[in-house]
Amino acid sequence: MTKAELKRVCVKPYDKDRFEVIQDYEFALLSFKGIVPKGFKTDGASIPRLFWSLFPP
Repeated sequence: MTKAELKRVCVKPYDKDRFEVIQDYEFALLSFKGIVPKGFKTDGASIPRLFWSLFPP
């Protein structure tokens, strides 16, 4: 994946306003590479506490 390339996250609804990732999602931010594992549940809008200093909730 290049710096400008984004992949679509594959999710399915599992509850009202909640989604489950149905395949691993890999991403890179500068030199950091991460993965969102299959089965991760999200509301699609919450900001993880790790990023609160950059993007306050």
